[in-house]
Amino acid sequence: MPHSAPHTRPPKLPSVASTELHHIALSHITLGTRFKYSLPQAPLPPPLPARDIEPLPLGLIAAVLAWGAKFSEHPIIVHDRQSNKDKSSVLARSLVKKAREVADTDRVFRIATPDNVFICLLLEPLQSHMANDPDGFHGFWLNSGIRHMLELRVNYRIGTIPTNDSQGASIVMSWWMACLADGFSSAYFRSKPILDDDDYNIQALSNSTFLASSETLGVGTPAEFVTWYSALHILACEVRRMSRLLWTPVVATEGVPAKVIQDIMTRLNRWRDGYLNAVGVPSNFEADWNFVAAVSACSSDASFHVMFIILHQAVEDFGIRDLQRGSDPSGINADIESLQNTLAGEAMHSALRIAALTGVLTTNGYLRLDPNVLHYSTYAAGLLLARQGRPETVNCITGLRQYAFAYEEAHTQADELESILATFNRERTQREQGDERHSVPSPSTYSRMGQTPFAAGLPAVSMHHPSHGSIMTYGGAEVSNTQYGMYESLSGMPDGQQPSSHDGSQYNTFSSRR
Repeated sequence: MPHSAPHTRPPKLPSVASTELHHIALSHITLGTRFKYSLPQAPLPPPLPARDIEPLPLGLIAAVLAWGAKFSEHPIIVHDRQSNKDKSSVLARSLVKKAREVADTDRVFRIATPDNVFICLLLEPLQSHMANDPDGFHGFWLNSGIRHMLELRVNYRIGTIPTNDSQGASIVMSWWMACLADGFSSAYFRSKPILDDDDYNIQALSNSTFLASSETLGVGTPAEFVTWYSALHILACEVRRMSRLLWTPVVATEGVPAKVIQDIMTRLNRWRDGYLNAVGVPSNFEADWNFVAAVSACSSDASFHVMFIILHQAVEDFGIRDLQRGSDPSGINADIESLQNTLAGEAMHSALRIAALTGVLTTNGYLRLDPNVLHYSTYAAGLLLARQGRPETVNCITGLRQYAFAYEEAHTQADELESILATFNRERTQREQGDERHSVPSPSTYSRMGQTPFAAGLPAVSMHHPSHGSIMTYGGAEVSNTQYGMYESLSGMPDGQQPSSHDGSQYNTFSSRR
């Protein structure tokens, strides 16, 4: 019988669910609470302004509810997760989809307003990271939010929005958060960044930028946040430059020039020398760090180290242009091969460090609350380790399983890592069994998947020695690391140009955090 028949009543929700959904949709108290607590605090989504203006935009309400549902432990959502094989929430996924639909209906991506900026930047981190997922990360909402802020002239030192109120301060903070997201996502997903260094001259963040209350800050006090952001912004600028050099059709076809590889590595190490000890995991890692402090330090650390993995993978995929053009009697090829080996060592060291940091955060249950900040780093490190058959891959797999609490695509990524590692181990075992010279199995041949995650629960710290580079320590055991000194110019090759942007005196600005 048609649903519209007069005597046909629509099915009713259970009273508990009906009451709760009604409460979430209509209660301003609940909505205010979700603004304050449900949104993870570093580094995205952007801080939301305190406001008494009514009514709130529907797109903003929908985005906040979608964020809350992703990380909620309400009995309804917990039951929803337990009812699914992959432990994901159909309700949370539906709310994300509905939030996009509301934003589309209200043309949030077309109309430049501060509220629409907030909505765009809130929607972007909710998207899937899977490349083949139609609802995955494509940068659409991030790009829309940045375009809105450009239209509002937020990028100008003297813009059209006053910054002496909560909304103005929030949109300025949104600009800086978008700068980070634009830079890092361009490297993660092999795309050109929207912004360049000369696209903005907005006043740099300082202690006076913030209001008296620091409640919306992602990292400690205003001074600590300025230190953290200044370092990450300079890294994001270097990453933008790297993306513009790597992700081009010419490089994909002909390979990465050796001078580009050398220059990128030099710049990354220069940032490490000036900033990593200030914003990364310190040598006196404290077990009682809270969620924000631990995730902020680990994410800064991982955001730097994953760049070596990305650069290494680009070289693996595209090759080195100088080597592909044939041998060179001058001996330059030997130097280029040495550079390639050095990069491979840096990438492996970075993957091991990220795996150790992932183990620490997983042990403390922090990844289930992390809004995708370390997601890509964990996955990229796991891929590199799995392809090498390293047991530390287990750390990344376990971390991704915990990520799947909010981001169900992490289960698929964890399955992928398990499959790659199992295939590598199976093929290695077959080779060793077929070689009569190795009647005794190699010490490296053992089951990877059933063991305790590498360095789980142990602090992973970087101890910098001026003359010996950086040594990784896991629970007191040192792991050798390639030399972290500045790279010498390739012999026989002219020195690379050193653009002035973000160079010079701004490095070594911060003292080491002890």
